[in-house]
Amino acid sequence: MITMGESKTMEQSLIAPQRSRPYAFLGWVFSCLLMLSLPNESIAQNAYQDSCTTATNCGQLVCTGTQQAAGYCVLSCNQLQPICPNDTPCKVLPSGGSGCFCTSDSDCPTTGTCLDGQCNGKGKEGESCTAATGCESGLICSQVNNQTEFRCWRLCSGQTCDGGAACMLLGTFSVCQCSSNAQCQSGLCQNGLCVNKRTLGQTCSSEQVCEDDLACVKLDDGTSSCLPKCNGTSCLGGETCTSLSNGQKACVCSAKNPCPVGLQCTKGYCDIGTRCLTKSTPSGCADKQTCYTPISGSTRGQCVQTCSSTSDKSCPTGMKCKAFTSGGFGCYCKTDSDCESGRKCIAQQCSAACEKDSDCSNNQTCQSGTCQSTSSEVVINPPSEQSTEQTKDAGPGKEPTPTCEPACASNQKCVNAVCEKLDFLDPCEVDTDCKSGFCFGPGASKICSTSDCSACISVTTCQTIDGKQGCFIGSNNPTPTPTDKGACGCQSASAEPSIWVLLLFVVIAFVRRRRALQSHSS
Repeated sequence: MITMGESKTMEQSLIAPQRSRPYAFLGWVFSCLLMLSLPNESIAQNAYQDSCTTATNCGQLVCTGTQQAAGYCVLSCNQLQPICPNDTPCKVLPSGGSGCFCTSDSDCPTTGTCLDGQCNGKGKEGESCTAATGCESGLICSQVNNQTEFRCWRLCSGQTCDGGAACMLLGTFSVCQCSSNAQCQSGLCQNGLCVNKRTLGQTCSSEQVCEDDLACVKLDDGTSSCLPKCNGTSCLGGETCTSLSNGQKACVCSAKNPCPVGLQCTKGYCDIGTRCLTKSTPSGCADKQTCYTPISGSTRGQCVQTCSSTSDKSCPTGMKCKAFTSGGFGCYCKTDSDCESGRKCIAQQCSAACEKDSDCSNNQTCQSGTCQSTSSEVVINPPSEQSTEQTKDAGPGKEPTPTCEPACASNQKCVNAVCEKLDFLDPCEVDTDCKSGFCFGPGASKICSTSDCSACISVTTCQTIDGKQGCFIGSNNPTPTPTDKGACGCQSASAEPSIWVLLLFVVIAFVRRRRALQSHSS
């Protein structure tokens, strides 16, 4: 029989261990909350085909690397039932398990090429494909929305896809895919892919596939082409501003409305080579001007006056009417021989020759043997034939923007053909780069919100500077101390308020439990 004293002692012995349990439980909860409060960077996952080692977190993927040599994040597989993209083999990983990867061209009997750890086929993203042709490395040949058509899709594993597409499950694998135009940064989703809108002369099926300043126009041959919109004024290329069935107007050439003499009507527009459009050149060219691109492959052009033939005398003084290699005529020059006697060809324009300033007209000085305007718009140095930056976009009635020969260093800017230090708000690296002698930041690398640090990488902080928020990186200048209202340190992000509220409830529960035990024991 157990006496009352023995019963009391046994009850206390049973209660004693329970008193220690809340302390252990509280420590466990606190540790979990601390882990939840760690910054996102500590649990970041690498994407498909990113470089990795065995220590790198590839998320749902596996790593082909070792601690001594980097590899790639690839899809896992089962060697008994291997399913890998592009006929890539299922091989044993150095760290154990299996993954879809190749190490040499001999691992790829179908495509014949191993690239970045994956068998590399011929098909590009969005193109039709077969098992024989395969797709490029990083893509997979699969059916589109359960249809019979096979296309090349970009593989992913939970990460954000380029262009705004989402990482979605398609059969066995996850691929980058869009379902609406709103998802895509370009504003156009076609066949599940975010694609760029069509430019001048490209075929179209509707206006939404053309760039914003272009209309989709049905031509005489039954095809449709993206052509410039107009409002009844003259068209830059010499086309006719034509009314469309939807009430809009567009610049269109046809058998009924041919191009000017010397120009050919191609896909509904007069082909004069590169031309100024709102998208590429905001200022555009003035009426009776065209955009001439002197260097093959250059993305920049210069507005020059159009003319009708080599005998046309309508060009400015000293200039000759010269044929474009792409067809049509313009007032420009390539060499001094293209100019009238006594003039030199500078930046595709004929300038008067001189020996001293008095040989030139008002507002001009004699520079490098030619009369040059003292305005900030004049090119002083002749452009290099090898340089694709030798001309800049010019607005109506303006000369091309000046260039510096040789080109300025990365920490300088070209002003009136002279290399100078950087101005206020120019990107900089050190104080000596700036005219002011003060380089802050050197600038925001990404837009962010002070209430959310996830946009910033670990070496930056989200700060509000002059009313703008950005992820600023450190420089040789001290970074202002972040405040609750003005910044948040993304390198050492604190726990969310909701976590600390949860911790408060845990503490309250612990105190109540302890009091209950004490009351019971007494």
